[in-house]
Amino acid sequence: MRKLATILTLTVIGFLTLSVATRPRIEPQPFIAFDHNSLDIDTCNDSSFATVMSFFKEYPSGQLEIRGFAGQNEKTTISFERATAVRDYLVDKGLRHDQFKLTDKGIENAPLDKELQLYYETNKLRIEAINNNRVVTFLILTMDEIKKE
Repeated sequence: MRKLATILTLTVIGFLTLSVATRPRIEPQPFIAFDHNSLDIDTCNDSSFATVMSFFKEYPSGQLEIRGFAGQNEKTTISFERATAVRDYLVDKGLRHDQFKLTDKGIENAPLDKELQLYYETNKLRIEAINNNRVVTFLILTMDEIKKE
């Protein structure tokens, strides 16, 4: 059973993945970046999707909240449409609809650490998405025991 501190770390910082040596390692907070008024999922998001898929490999009965955000001067429905597009992408990859709760956060500021810009400094789309709130983020709702190998 995981300690409460570990679970809090997961929800605040990002996702916990286990390395080969089974030592916990924190990955950068996964998020999906979008262009202005766009629902297109760019390949720059592949590492975030890989992190989400790893979560479900470790916690097959886990559930995530997918939170859609919008930047200023974007259409009012774009944040929920982005959350839906991300869920649909993950379902196309083999996950189930019931593993996700969709939340429309609108133009509320996404809880992304601005220091992520340093991590993604070579990716213009991800930096602009962080700066302009054009993102989808994830929140862990439930986890089960780690899958036994």
